[in-house]
This record gives sequence, structure tokens and C-alpha cells, in this order.
Amino acid sequence: MRRRIMRRCIDGWTLWNTHCYGFISDRRLILEEADSFCWTHGSRLLTANNLAEHKMVASWLNDNDVVLQSTWFIGGYYAIDTVNWDTGDVITDAITPELWNIAPNLISGLYSRIAYAYGNKHTTYGWTLVSGSRHANFICEMSQNDVQFTDVMNRDYGIETLAIPPLPEQK
Repeated sequence: MRRRIMRRCIDGWTLWNTHCYGFISDRRLILEEADSFCWTHGSRLLTANNLAEHKMVASWLNDNDVVLQSTWFIGGYYAIDTVNWDTGDVITDAITPELWNIAPNLISGLYSRIAYAYGNKHTTYGWTLVSGSRHANFICEMSQNDVQFTDVMNRDYGIETLAIPPLPEQK
């Protein structure tokens, strides 16, 4: 019987509750480019589905980005007291104060994309609304089960020449 070996995460990514998170800070992209980057690496922009996941992300950013205090795109937008994730999921009670550093109703007329930023309201990272056309860091997320498929994407598909021995002569 062949055992399947599950990789923990892509090198440099963070494992938490069966998901891998890539905090991409070596390139600042506009939202569409960040989304494309995640997709080409077998993941998607982060969807923070619950408060525990939100706190994990905020904690990672506090530990690793507190000096720069960068803005980090995730995969959602805000409209009329609702967070709509790019996955199709919706949070209807999106005004939860512990999620936001700047109350969304104060700036939703200007911007709609959700990002993590070091806060005005808290001395930690939380959500704010930003323009998707600005350049920012971003957070990709994938299921740990999907990590195995990234090996296929990283494979070298170059054409190799095979040495084929000549056929034996027929008599």
C-alpha cells in the first residue's frame, strides 16, 4: 500500500488549522495582480472566515510587520454593512468592532476593498477599506490538502531529448 505524504506548507508559508498562509511582502501589487499571483500559486486571496482566523492573521502581522506597518490585501469587499468574500461567502454582521481599525461606514463611500492595516482604533492590525488600485502587500491562503498540487505547478516542463536505442536488425 502506498502512503500519501502530505507536505505541511509551501516553504515560507505559515500553517494554521489545516490552511497555509502566504504573507507576500517581497512585491507590492495592485489587487488584481495580487489575486492573479495567488491563483498561479494554487491559492486565493485570504478569506478570514471567523474571529479566530482574523486574530491569527493580526498576530502574525504584529509579530512580523510591526516596524513597516504595511497594508495587506485580502479577498473581500464591503458594501452596506456586509462583507462579501471573493469565494462567494458573505458576512452580514460585518460591523464587529474587533475586526476593524477604521469603522467601514466612515470610509465606505470612498473605498470598498478590505485590507489589513495597522490601526487607528487599536494598536494592532485590523481591517480597513482601501482602493484596489493602490500597491500593497497581500495574503494568499490555501487548504493544506492542496499543497501537494503545487509540486505539479513547480515542475520543469522543458522538453528533454531521450536517447532511444536503435532497433535490432531483422534477419
